[in-house]
Amino acid sequence: MAGVRLVLDVDVVAGNEHTSKHFAPGLWALLDRIPRDLWPSLLRGDCGFGNEPIMREAEQRGLAYLFKLRLTANVKRMIERLSTQREWANTGQGWQAKESLLRLEGGAGSAA
Repeated sequence: MAGVRLVLDVDVVAGNEHTSKHFAPGLWALLDRIPRDLWPSLLRGDCGFGNEPIMREAEQRGLAYLFKLRLTANVKRMIERLSTQREWANTGQGWQAKESLLRLEGGAGSAA
């Protein structure tokens, strides 16, 4: 953050209100206040954001997202399965990817 020159919105809250659950209402309110063409092209977050309520809201708004996953046993198994597949799919601009589905489960909800 040291190099950031522009801050769009700041909410100061108690120290125990730092999770995505507390952050989300302010994010959606900010997006509701600004024109769509000024929205970010990607919502990026750590593994705390990879939960059903956040992903569902982003999808309903047509906002692409990228979140880290917790490295659970199921995630490790999925990575192992992907590593044995030989074929990569071209995704454009010189990038390639492999795709898989994983059902997330936990206290924050689940997503497919």
